[in-house]
Amino acid sequence: MKSIIFLSIDGVLNTSYGSDNSLKTRGETHDGTGKPYFCPVACEHIGRLIEHYDTDIVLISNWADEFKTIKDAKLFFKNRGLNWPVIDKTSTISKWMKSNGIPGKYVIITSDDTLLDFFPNQTVVTEDLSGFENRKLYRKAMNILKKEAIIEKEEVKETEPKLF
Repeated sequence: MKSIIFLSIDGVLNTSYGSDNSLKTRGETHDGTGKPYFCPVACEHIGRLIEHYDTDIVLISNWADEFKTIKDAKLFFKNRGLNWPVIDKTSTISKWMKSNGIPGKYVIITSDDTLLDFFPNQTVVTEDLSGFENRKLYRKAMNILKKEAIIEKEEVKETEPKLF
């Protein structure tokens, strides 16, 4: 199984304050086309993780409900210039792992710190305003993907909160 990035969108890619100073000062949440603003640095960091660690993406965002099919999700990202390998969406990571198996290497990138209680060694928590543009968080995700996951099948907890 390929490495997996369990990816949330709000607070990770979709931020009010990205590295674009004009958006920082105005606090806009949409680009000029009306599309939700994705922080370019955060997108670059995700793209590098995909490229360097040969990862697939499973969406864990409440945005996943917006997509009827994975094809819709891929098109959503492609329309923003992001040709990312989105393979699935899920309401809980543990549910996905029970159905698909536990990936040898995976990272969870989210602004939801409650996931630290369930996946403490695999979770990178972003701040809602700055998202995944922080280099320390990017390096943490890289280090997680370099190591085999520290979780056994029976350790996947049933009580993980529904993400959306």
